[in-house]
Amino acid sequence: MRVEGALLMARMVSDDCSRDTLMGLPGMVRRAVAEHGCTAAFVDMTALDGPIDPVDRIFLASRLAEVWPTGVRLAALALPHQVNRVIENIASSRGVDVRAFTDRDEALAWLQLAPR
Repeated sequence: MRVEGALLMARMVSDDCSRDTLMGLPGMVRRAVAEHGCTAAFVDMTALDGPIDPVDRIFLASRLAEVWPTGVRLAALALPHQVNRVIENIASSRGVDVRAFTDRDEALAWLQLAPR
């Protein structure tokens, strides 16, 4: 992870897409956001190797909604076959300002639109 101004940049690399691994990701990124006083986070998940179980997507979205700080925008970059909007829709409905992208530039542009 690295910080660029008020933006946390994170890249997830793992061959383990188990529920335990996935459930730890939101808290890990949230702690880094808080530690560095970031107002937005960009998480590149394109290096995650393996499919995410549909039920695990629901658990991950719920966990994200539990731990994610209010007012911090989150852009997740994923491969096209990884995006189905389940995590985004569930977490958004619970107040998380999150969106999934397949294009890095679009994700970063969306984060720049965040109110400061």
